[in-house]
Amino acid sequence: MKQKSKLRKASVGSRVFDFFNYGFMIVFCITILYPLWNLVLLSFSTATDSQRLGIHIWIDTWILDAYRYVFSQSMIINAYMNSIFRAAGATILMVITSSLGAYPLSKKE
Repeated sequence: MKQKSKLRKASVGSRVFDFFNYGFMIVFCITILYPLWNLVLLSFSTATDSQRLGIHIWIDTWILDAYRYVFSQSMIINAYMNSIFRAAGATILMVITSSLGAYPLSKKE
């Protein structure tokens, strides 16, 4: 006994929509991911390579000089501590205010 397929053929409109939807998503992902990739490349490149303009997909020389310089400074610890305290303080404040606002909404009259 043959079973009927539960999947229907996609209409032409659905296929056109899928084509443009995939194309838009690919372009959107590239516009989001390329600047991040470029930032990573610049952080590992030499000063002369980073001053060149243009589209960089890969760099010739990978170096860690920028990271060594940043982490050799003692002020980086202060910056991290400021970020941690601000994030923790904001989280605690938001939990308290959300709880104070949610409690009256959860009670029936």
